[in-house]
Amino acid sequence: MLIWVGEKYFGAMLEEAGKDHYEVLKRGLGRLYDKTLARGASVIRRLRRQDGSLVADASFSGNLSFAYASPEGWTVKLLFPLDVSASQYEAACVAFAGLIADHARDRSRSVLEAEIQAVAEEKASILPEEITPAHMRGSVRLLVFWNAAEGCFHVPDPGESGYRGELISRPLGSMA
Repeated sequence: MLIWVGEKYFGAMLEEAGKDHYEVLKRGLGRLYDKTLARGASVIRRLRRQDGSLVADASFSGNLSFAYASPEGWTVKLLFPLDVSASQYEAACVAFAGLIADHARDRSRSVLEAEIQAVAEEKASILPEEITPAHMRGSVRLLVFWNAAEGCFHVPDPGESGYRGELISRPLGSMA
């Protein structure tokens, strides 16, 4: 299950009315956790190979993620580790809302902005000079997860993780 949230929602959450809505949102997020990520979840995504055998999730649950699509076109998707606890899930959701709100409030200080720009620059570096990082920003698709042990978002490296057979990641913004 993928849930998309927009900038207007996070902007509203920063206002006074959003504070009243937070408790309702928190209860709803708790119910989502129970249905999709907790032991005995009732909503389970199953992928099958062509031969019909099941493909197991490796590091992250395929049952639930949240995605934010910016007005510029770039997206950031919050993933949840397979072993995420209810408290870690709640912390990740709150931190994700804060990450988006901080970006909307002040891009110059946003770790998310630094990451978006660094990825856009990396993409543009292999293209002809007339394609600038500004052209590439809308094509950036970030995956992030809350690293509870470090208290920050990490960006997984799917290629390196698949090659090594273990989760390889780096802190969000460390590429900048």
